[in-house]
Amino acid sequence: MLRVAVVLLMLLAGTWAAIDRIVAEKLATSLAMPTGLVWLLISISVLAARRARRRDLVLAAAIPWTALTLLGNGMVAEALAQTLEEPYRQIQPLESDPFDAIILLGGGTSIGSNQRIQGNSAGDRVLLTAQMFHAGLAKRIICTGHRIVQLDPDGINPAEQARVILKSLGVPAESIEVLPGRNTSEEMHLLGESYGNNDQQIGLITSAWHLPRALRLAKRNNLDPKPLPADFITDPVSDFTTGTLVLKCIPQDEAMWTAARVLKEYLGILAGR
Repeated sequence: MLRVAVVLLMLLAGTWAAIDRIVAEKLATSLAMPTGLVWLLISISVLAARRARRRDLVLAAAIPWTALTLLGNGMVAEALAQTLEEPYRQIQPLESDPFDAIILLGGGTSIGSNQRIQGNSAGDRVLLTAQMFHAGLAKRIICTGHRIVQLDPDGINPAEQARVILKSLGVPAESIEVLPGRNTSEEMHLLGESYGNNDQQIGLITSAWHLPRALRLAKRNNLDPKPLPADFITDPVSDFTTGTLVLKCIPQDEAMWTAARVLKEYLGILAGR
């Protein structure tokens, strides 16, 4: 542990001297976060097992170390997310032709501990919907989503949450329709029953990383909405700086979250849901 501490201090000092103090501080913060700390502890375990010449323990520790190093790596997480979001990078929803209706999939809102309905990490879905309505690009908005009662018996349905926020953003109540559906599969089934195989121009707003699965389920239910991506989790294309490379190589919570979202989407695709 002493050797690891010395190496870390040298790394931080080198980063400070060669790049910038702020980058060194961010590096130290990343290492102090739960994912960084676990990664350091597993690294120490690998080194200790190797020093004790315990190949079995080295292997046992190396497997989770490798998984954490890859899934927590910002560049790997970004590459995984790009496999889902790349087809929609060039779409500019606010430059679209007008739609008869826009479907807003549930998932962009939540209930805060003070009982206020609020946007969550995917709240850009609701913001984009309001922007498109006020830009005259949508005559009607269809909010979807129903809570899973067994998990949330006293909550407010996601569709209703979105309706409340849209009204507070100036969208008239008469322009908002609410449909249930506890997951994307159910939502698309219900939407297909109401809007499948018609001549209306319909747009679909959801997170860019969720669009491939949502569109596949829409097609299965005789829907052909135009994709309107929101809530991108990949960054704009740009060159990596040295500081960026250093930070992204340290496993971080945000990268783990991104990797988890992508893997969940692929799991849903494999399961046909």
